[in-house]
Amino acid sequence: MVTGPYQYENPYASVPTTDASNNTPYTYPPVTASARGSVAQLNDTTTITTTPGSISSQQPLVYSPPSSSYGHHHQQRPSIHSHHQAAGSISSTLRNDSPKAWPGKLPDDLTTTTNNNPSYAIDPDVHRANSRNDPNRWSYDSIIRPDNMRTFSPTWFKYQWRLQSQRKRLGRLLYVISGFVLLLGWLTITIIFGRNLETNEATNSSVYANTQLSGPGASIHGEHLFLLGQLNSFDPLTRSLNIDWTAFYATVPLNPSNLLATQVDIDRREDTAPLAMFRDVLAVPDMGTNITDYQPFRVQNPRVKPTGFLGLTQFDQINTNIGLGQRSSNIWLQPEFGYPFDVFRGMITWVAANNETISVTGRPGTDVRPISGAVLTDSLLNMKVRTNVTATCLVEDVPGCELIVQVWVTRTGLVKFAVFVVFGINYSRIRVKITDVFESRYEVPESVFPRPKPATSSFTPAIKFRFTTSPFSFSILRVATDEILFDTENYPLIFAPQYIRLKTTLPADANIYGLGEHTIPFRLPIDHTTRTLWNRDSFEVGTNIYGSHPIYFEHRTTGTHGVFMLNSNGMDIKLRKEGDHASLEYNIIGGIVDLYFFAGPTPVDVAQQYALVTGTPAEVPYWSLGLHQCRWGYKDIGEVGEVITNYSAAGIPLETMWIDIDYMDDRLIFTTDPTRYPKNRIQEVVKGLHEKNQHFILMVDPAVGTRPGQAGAFDRGTQMDIWVKGPDGKPHIG
Repeated sequence: MVTGPYQYENPYASVPTTDASNNTPYTYPPVTASARGSVAQLNDTTTITTTPGSISSQQPLVYSPPSSSYGHHHQQRPSIHSHHQAAGSISSTLRNDSPKAWPGKLPDDLTTTTNNNPSYAIDPDVHRANSRNDPNRWSYDSIIRPDNMRTFSPTWFKYQWRLQSQRKRLGRLLYVISGFVLLLGWLTITIIFGRNLETNEATNSSVYANTQLSGPGASIHGEHLFLLGQLNSFDPLTRSLNIDWTAFYATVPLNPSNLLATQVDIDRREDTAPLAMFRDVLAVPDMGTNITDYQPFRVQNPRVKPTGFLGLTQFDQINTNIGLGQRSSNIWLQPEFGYPFDVFRGMITWVAANNETISVTGRPGTDVRPISGAVLTDSLLNMKVRTNVTATCLVEDVPGCELIVQVWVTRTGLVKFAVFVVFGINYSRIRVKITDVFESRYEVPESVFPRPKPATSSFTPAIKFRFTTSPFSFSILRVATDEILFDTENYPLIFAPQYIRLKTTLPADANIYGLGEHTIPFRLPIDHTTRTLWNRDSFEVGTNIYGSHPIYFEHRTTGTHGVFMLNSNGMDIKLRKEGDHASLEYNIIGGIVDLYFFAGPTPVDVAQQYALVTGTPAEVPYWSLGLHQCRWGYKDIGEVGEVITNYSAAGIPLETMWIDIDYMDDRLIFTTDPTRYPKNRIQEVVKGLHEKNQHFILMVDPAVGTRPGQAGAFDRGTQMDIWVKGPDGKPHIG
């Protein structure tokens, strides 16, 4: 008999040699051994015995279970394959050659079997074969995993591609690959723009005067004077570049790529006199001195006061704003049409004078010191700043001694890329802004009306912009139908300092709504209608009243669009019939043209797009959404009570009752009329409303009556000294 148990390869349990129930050895019937590769088929009643010497106890038999439903290929009948060459044979008695079904779970003790069948001790979920040709493999794919394959290696990617393709997961694979490509692309773009930002900063840091650092008065004690500019911010609305300037000295030889390498500590210099810095002035030869070694200079206009003082300590600084204009008249370089390729250009001129000499001699602006150049440090995240520096002190045959710093500001590559991305996935709205290139005009402040960022509400543009340069005109078209929604072609734009006229063509029977607040018909009449937007406290029918909302909706069979004019100046908007068509004309007394076009195509869409520009309303209490009753002219509190009673009698759910300033005593704030609105009667009405979960509101005007001697709000405010006062020191009377 065999001296030891036959062992199955992992993860199989070993063949038991004893019966656990009575601790007696198992008896194996004798079998006949055959040559290597012979197969003996088993079923759940098969027993195995060996004859002495037929099989070595040190050479295990390997059991291969039947393929289950988890496999991809044909089922194999259970078999025993010998792993060695030995004489003999194996035989068995077969009663049922069908494979045993997977029992669904493993026995509690893997060292035992169920019904003496080792197939019950095998878990297909944990079974792993060594290779494709391993006879113990439960199931396998036709794609062979390469040996010694490293994760994320080219071999790994090739193997995964073939494997996922065979398993019909190509869509998932392409999705993952696309994610990797997009991530890699974004990282690449970020690195490129980061390098570009670093290059811009390095370039600005190495810029100094574009002339030879020599000539009359080029240095003082072998030291050159430089200005160091710290870029802070650029405001595209005011076109202003903010820079902090400090001064430093550098010794020769200078390092053009790093002027700060030979910087001299100002605190250790012998000449510690502060420098009076004059901005945007000229330096002219000073003929009132006896200096003959070089040509001295002084500020041309001695009445000009210095902008600040530098050079006494390293912490001295001057903050400046440089106003920038347009570099070119080319319309594509203008911010309104060329964004993000618009270019801003400006210049600042510095003259430095020895303040100690000025104090001693009493001659303002004398003893001008040469400035050899300027260095700009840092960069702006969304703007690229380029400079060109000229030191006229160092240029022979130039009658001056100024430092001229020319500045160009453009958008960075990251901003340009982002704009293209936004324009590629947008537009449900278009903004058209027309301003004065040479003079600034009033615009609604950003702090009052924050401008929205570009929206991304659709993947294809819903409307598009088209313009002509000469004569200037523009139009807005709906992309889906190529229909013109707004067109100024037949009407020239008037853009005077205190008058703007902008006119567009409308359909002959246009459906125009909005341009509130008004009391004329809801659908605005096209024939000879003028809407005046100029707020006033009036309730007269047909006139301009409390509010101004310069937006209109136009309904067409192809959809609804909206037009919003962001301008707070007074204006008339005229609707007129003109033959076979109509027109809408803006007449504005100042400001700029700042139009928002909303594509719709439904009225709800336009309202939502408009809310994204103006901002959504603040959250209000739930009861404020109910029905409110408010009117000026109630003669007394008794009439107010009748109104409330009539609402109940008519079954109308009144949420809130308002009363206007009728309740005041002769219009004096914080008072009640003792005859018409006695305080106790008002309290009774309020109590009755509150008992029914209704609300009551008293209107309060901000104006305070100035009648003295009645111990009213005016007397109390005078005692507290809280009134706004005029130049004469008396309270301002409006």
